[in-house]
Amino acid sequence: MVRKIVCNVVLFLVLPTMLMAAEVLFSIQDPQGDDNGGGKIVYPSRDDFAPGDLDLLQFSARVGDGGTWFEARFKNKIRSPHGVMSRNSPQKLDSFIHEDFYTINLEVYIDTDARTSSGNRMLLPGRVAEVDSGYAWEKAVIATPRPQAAEALLDDSLTRNAEAEYKARSGRLDKAARQAVDRNVKDLMAKQFYFPKNMKVRDRTLAFYVPDSFFGNTPQESWRYVVVVTGADPEQALDVQIPFKERPPLMMLPVRTGRPSECFGLEADADPDQPPLIDVLLPSKEMQYQVLGDYNLAHGQSVQLIGVSTDGTVDKVAKHDVAPEQASTPSPAPPGIGSQNTELMDTLLSPSAPKVETKEGIVERLQTLEKLRKEGLITEQEYQQLRRKILSDL
Repeated sequence: MVRKIVCNVVLFLVLPTMLMAAEVLFSIQDPQGDDNGGGKIVYPSRDDFAPGDLDLLQFSARVGDGGTWFEARFKNKIRSPHGVMSRNSPQKLDSFIHEDFYTINLEVYIDTDARTSSGNRMLLPGRVAEVDSGYAWEKAVIATPRPQAAEALLDDSLTRNAEAEYKARSGRLDKAARQAVDRNVKDLMAKQFYFPKNMKVRDRTLAFYVPDSFFGNTPQESWRYVVVVTGADPEQALDVQIPFKERPPLMMLPVRTGRPSECFGLEADADPDQPPLIDVLLPSKEMQYQVLGDYNLAHGQSVQLIGVSTDGTVDKVAKHDVAPEQASTPSPAPPGIGSQNTELMDTLLSPSAPKVETKEGIVERLQTLEKLRKEGLITEQEYQQLRRKILSDL
C-alpha cells in the first residue's frame, strides 16, 4: 500500500514534466555573444541596457490550449518597467506599459509554405533588411512591450500608404473609397500580422501565445522561421502628420554613430547604414555576421535574411541556390479595393521600393509621356531621355 502511494506521488510530480516534454514542437539554439548585429553594434550608454540583454539564446514552441506558446530565452534577466521613470515625461513606464518587459522587440516572420517568392519579403518599417525570396513569409508575429500601440502605428502607416497608392492610380480618393481601402488594410493585417497580448516573463524567458485561428492550424515541422531581435522604443507616439519617409522606425531604437544614450551605437569603423537588427536566429555567429554584412545600398542590394528550420538548420534554399528565374519578386498587385494578394503587404510596408513593372504598365507610361510631349510640357530632348529610360525597364 505504501509503495503504491509513493508511486502515485512520484507519478504526480513527474507527469507534468513528461507532458510538457511531449508538447514541445521545436527548440532552436542561438549562439551566445552575437547581440551586436553584424559585429559592430554597441548598446546604448545608459544604465537600463547592458550587453547580453538582447542576446537570444533559444527560440522554442510548445502546444497550448487552442494555440501555441512561443518562448525566447535571453542571456540576461529581462528588465521590468515597474518603477522605471519615463525618459520623455514625468511618469513611470508601468503607467502605460502593461507587459513585464520594455527593452525588447522579438519579430518572427514565418514561411509556412516553403515556396520561393510566394509571400512577403519586407520587415516592419525601419528594419533596413528584407527576407530572402527563398523564405518569403506568410505570417508575422510581433512581440513588443506595447502591442496595441505598435499595431495601431502599423495600421496607420499601412493605411496611409494604401490610400496614397490608390489615389495615385485612381486620381481621387473619396470617402467611400477611403473606407473600403481602410477595411482592406485591416483585413490584410489580421491575416498576416499578430501582436500577442497574452505574454509572460519568467526571469530570462519571454513567452507569448498565438491562437491556432491566426495560423489556421498548429505550427508544422516544415515551417521556417526568420527571428530578429531589435531594441524597443515603447515611448514612441502615434503621429499621423509625419510623412512616410520621415517616420521613425516602428517601435524600435535605431542605430547611430558613436556611443549615444538614446539608441544603439556603432564602433568607430562601422557603416552607419547597416541594419539595426541586434540579434538574428542563425546557427552560428559567423553566419549572422555574413548575412547582416552582405549589402550594398548604392546598388540597391539590401540585407537578405534567411530562415531556420525547426531542427535548427538552414536548408539549401538560400539566395545563392535559387535559380535566377525564381529569385525575382513577383510584381505587386495594384492596391485596389478588395485585393487579397499577399504581395500587397510588401507594397504597403515599403511603398518606395522598386517595383517590377508589367508590359501593360510600361505601355501606359509611354502613352503618358507622348501626351506630355504633344502638350508641350516636356522638351524633345527630355522626351527621348525618358523614353529610353522607360524602354530599358522592359
